[in-house]
Amino acid sequence: MGSYLSEPVTEKHSDNGTTTQYSHGSSAMQGWRKGMEDSHVHTSIGDDVALYAVFDGHGGAQVADFCQRHIAEVVISCEQYKGCDYGGALTESFKKIDEFLETEEAQSECGLKPVTQRGPESEAQHADMQRMLVLKRMLQGGKVTAGGGSEGDAKVCTLKDHAVTSGCTAVVAIVSASKIYVANAGDSRGVLCRGGSTVPLSFDHKPSQEREIARITGAGGFVTEANGHHRVNGNLNLSRSLGDMKYKQNQDLPWTHQLISAEPDIIIEDIRDEDEFFVLACDGIWDVMSNEQCIEFIRERMQRRPRPPLSEICEDALAYCLTSDPKASRGIGSDNMTMVIVDLKSGACPQVKSECPEIKS
Repeated sequence: MGSYLSEPVTEKHSDNGTTTQYSHGSSAMQGWRKGMEDSHVHTSIGDDVALYAVFDGHGGAQVADFCQRHIAEVVISCEQYKGCDYGGALTESFKKIDEFLETEEAQSECGLKPVTQRGPESEAQHADMQRMLVLKRMLQGGKVTAGGGSEGDAKVCTLKDHAVTSGCTAVVAIVSASKIYVANAGDSRGVLCRGGSTVPLSFDHKPSQEREIARITGAGGFVTEANGHHRVNGNLNLSRSLGDMKYKQNQDLPWTHQLISAEPDIIIEDIRDEDEFFVLACDGIWDVMSNEQCIEFIRERMQRRPRPPLSEICEDALAYCLTSDPKASRGIGSDNMTMVIVDLKSGACPQVKSECPEIKS
């Protein structure tokens, strides 16, 4: 059935642990997809500093897995991290990940092969395929909504192929003794529970947003829409990611202005006494739950006595979001799913002790 399995893979890979002063739980499930492209991280990166992340891959798991293996060491290597500018370190680390993915060493580690030049026959076949894609798009009611120029709805992607064909969205949180720093590129998401209220720790990036459209068209790209779904150059349904290097080859533009950008938004929140927990998750969760529904779902379970392990709460959320029929739900609840919960009540009342002086962002 299309890109789905005949039955979902419901085995969950779960974990509980402690990073610095806070306990965490996580769970990941393949679901209806033919492969698992999510990765996640929870690790201490300093005496009073921890890092948590969710990477949602597309086009393959290579970039998401690369980020899982290297994000902590990349953050620590940044000069901003050494100066306790954790927001700056997160931004720099996203830039560095993409720079590493341009190297033969990283591509070899990911099992990616160099691009071979198309011969005349192959080039003609590629052009035919592009025309067929345009025809299919039009038959499905698709249209070019921005950047079409004189070609209009017949616009096709003419970007050269790149060895790094996969990419991932990324939501990464650094927790210090007194603050939460969250970097987001794409539509994975972070949310904080503050006394029962919902505080967004990130905002999604979509090709339908005006600021994203301005960057995409400014880099020579275009946006299509079909059945309410917007895509960059008729392909990617997101506008920011790590990897996807095909869309980041304009040598006349800085990394922040590429057609697909790796630049994250940074949100910084003081940790308050009333803060209970925060959650990071991929869009497989957020397609089904709103921020408020997710916080309510987790909070109700965290208040049970005895309280279930955090990983079990994550598992409950994954099971709740999984659809019984991808066709009937139009794909909602059929994606890979990953969730990380961090319990902010499990540590001591946050106070700045030997922590570096906070740097205003």
